Amino acid sequence: GNTMGFALSFKENVSKYAVPKITDPKPVVVTQGPRPTSTDWEKTVKLVEQQTTWNVESVQQRGSEVQLTVKNADVTYPGKAVDKATAALHENVAEGINWFSFNYKNRGADVAQHVVNRKQWAADKTELPVEQTNSNPVAAVEPNSYTYRPVHTDYDPWYNGGVGLGYEQTFGGANGYLFQFTGYARGEIEFTDSTWVTGRIDHVLGGTFDKFTQRGTSRLPQVRTNFREYSTASDTKLSNLQLNHVGQLSQNHFYSLYGGYLESMFGGVGGEYLYRPMNSRWALGVDVNRVKQRAFEQDFGFRNYSVNTGHITAYVDTGFEDILATVSVGQYLAGDKGVTVDLSRVFDNGVRIGAYATKTNVSAEDFGEGSFDKGIYLRVPFDALFTSTVPGDASFNWVQVTRDGGAKLRRALSLFEETGVRSPRVFRFKAAIEAN
Repeated sequence: GNTMGFALSFKENVSKYAVPKITDPKPVVVTQGPRPTSTDWEKTVKLVEQQTTWNVESVQQRGSEVQLTVKNADVTYPGKAVDKATAALHENVAEGINWFSFNYKNRGADVAQHVVNRKQWAADKTELPVEQTNSNPVAAVEPNSYTYRPVHTDYDPWYNGGVGLGYEQTFGGANGYLFQFTGYARGEIEFTDSTWVTGRIDHVLGGTFDKFTQRGTSRLPQVRTNFREYSTASDTKLSNLQLNHVGQLSQNHFYSLYGGYLESMFGGVGGEYLYRPMNSRWALGVDVNRVKQRAFEQDFGFRNYSVNTGHITAYVDTGFEDILATVSVGQYLAGDKGVTVDLSRVFDNGVRIGAYATKTNVSAEDFGEGSFDKGIYLRVPFDALFTSTVPGDASFNWVQVTRDGGAKLRRALSLFEETGVRSPRVFRFKAAIEAN
């Protein structure tokens, strides 16, 4: 008779998230009439990059086709980017060029191509009469191996980085709700198109994690329940420092190799292989890792715990209610073996909401509170939140309780994400305000 409880709930249609791009550069107006007699490629490439946020590495020509190689494209709405780039090209590229193609080169691998029929695309935009056809003016195809003539090479930076703010929280434990603000600096240095090093340093700016007194207990190796120790042992942390390499065995076959301080709690070496056919609704991947637990201070030291971990993962775009099913089978960080099932709905505006559950050969008693690992998450692209086109997304994860069973390595490099432009849904993604 001395306890009261309450609950709050709300409803939100995340598929409608969108913000008008009022601070983006004004779109290029598509006009009728004759095209230029020659092309200023330096000016045209800069215009394409301003319109799309792409990094155009080079321009090549083969007969009546001009091909732009786009390096490490990271856009939420690829169809919109292709439209903007095509408008810039159509208004500035000389007559006689009938095809524009965009070759996406991600981490050195030729992932996909988008080919545009210039005449048909322009007719669609200006409502000029054109021979009737049922085909789309833009097609997604496997990269070709034709020989092209170079016509322009753009400056390719070997370094990029930035600073920002981070936020962590924990609630539901004995200490109630705790939070922490951090500032971070991150950087990336390229040795070649396919080999690079990434790093990130975080520094605590303030919060209430100093009141974090609850210590994790477990019958399993403590691979996640010592979160308190990792959060409070040091104010300055080396969150990530790793060497990466991505390659392509042949069409549809990709691989990666990586090593270093892979995440806040583990370092080591690993690799991944992915089979992903062009425009296919499914893909199959395998990752294998040998990792060691890092010191609580998150400096260059390690603790005395090592493990082999890895999974075979199937990705299936079910075609039902835009649901992506991901199923992983393998060994987890605590040495337990089992399966993770992840179901997520990916809306046309790029928002993804999902839930996962992991069941391993650890009994409910040994696993501890919660019986098995599960959680829900929401990923919202920045493009749906800001008034300008911004790559990346914000992630919101909720886990009922952190335990050691079913814990996966938090790999920073995912081949499935890097090859996302191969998805058959790629042209369906668009801002909600455009969809309406």
